[in-house]
Amino acid sequence: MPGTSTDALASAVEQLTRQSDDGELRRAVATWGSPVTAGVSGRPGVGKSALVSQLDDVHEVHGVDTPGAADPVLDQDVLVHVVARTVTPADRRVLSSRVGRDTLVVAGRLDLEDDPRAYVASLDVDGPVLPADDTTAVRHWCVDARERARRRRDATLLRDLERVAAARPDTRPFVETFLRSTAASTVRNGS
Repeated sequence: MPGTSTDALASAVEQLTRQSDDGELRRAVATWGSPVTAGVSGRPGVGKSALVSQLDDVHEVHGVDTPGAADPVLDQDVLVHVVARTVTPADRRVLSSRVGRDTLVVAGRLDLEDDPRAYVASLDVDGPVLPADDTTAVRHWCVDARERARRRRDATLLRDLERVAAARPDTRPFVETFLRSTAASTVRNGS
């Protein structure tokens, strides 16, 4: 995103990594710089594949409430969970495993409902719910959620680098200079 505070932070991080080859510092930077992950989960037959085909850069997560399959790993930064007809105990396990992380519930299989809007409104979940046929709203939610995930990573990077500086005296001066930078200050101030 040219011209954003993210560019300034990336530039400051690049300068920091040129100054120090500390392994812990590089691990923190690698985690920060890895792609934000997004997935679409749900029980078999709820409409995951149809939704995945409508969204950019998401992968389908299989295995929710699938007999004989292990529970899926739900460590994505952003998750869209599709339900149909009702929110089952398996759906609730998925949602409870995601507390504090960006998770959207999408009401799928609207073709099975007499009153799709009433069905969407009746879903009893903590967090946002959108109908599967409103792909524009789902896309916008995903874009916003990715941005929130990126900002969380920025804040986590600062905390991780503070720990590196505290534990590694040879690296401390470089990290402290980075932490005093305008880019780091912008992250701390939530700008």
